[in-house]
Amino acid sequence: MLDFSFQPLDWSDLDQVMPTEPVIPELLNVGESGSLVAQAGAGKSLLMLEISVALALGESVLGTPARDPITVMYIDMENPQAELADRLRRMGRAPAKLSGHPLLYFSFPNLPPLDTEDGGWTMAVEAEKFEPHLIVFDTISRLVEGKAQRKRGDVNPRQGTGIEPPGEGGIAPPCHPDATPSCDSRRQAR
Repeated sequence: MLDFSFQPLDWSDLDQVMPTEPVIPELLNVGESGSLVAQAGAGKSLLMLEISVALALGESVLGTPARDPITVMYIDMENPQAELADRLRRMGRAPAKLSGHPLLYFSFPNLPPLDTEDGGWTMAVEAEKFEPHLIVFDTISRLVEGKAQRKRGDVNPRQGTGIEPPGEGGIAPPCHPDATPSCDSRRQAR
């Protein structure tokens, strides 16, 4: 008999639980993790950049009141610096004006896959060094090399750009922006 030691929640213990402090108001609290999931090109990176800048500047986020700035560590494995500068300008931000604010932006850092001992250790050391309130990984599929990606047929699991067979009804899943040529041809056919 298998025993995984599941323990049901003791409802009376919930009376002792204190509310946690928000990191992204109305969205993410201290000690929580979250994922922003959508099709390629939907604006996930742009949204997280906008939220990160606002948090680091102490501005309103998603309509919530402004508050004290927090340190945001942004690990970007997706967007070249030229794209970053362009996005900031389109947001009405002069990139140089972010200097001195607690937005710690790392563009394509030399970081081993996070699902390895070296990657986990490196990230833990860097997080301890910079003490961020929030860490944004853009995009997580480029920061892991797990077995799940190898099973999907990715050529390079760290890049996370494999093509899956069409789903029900013959509709293929969305393509990653840096996907293989076969994905490019699917994207053009849409």
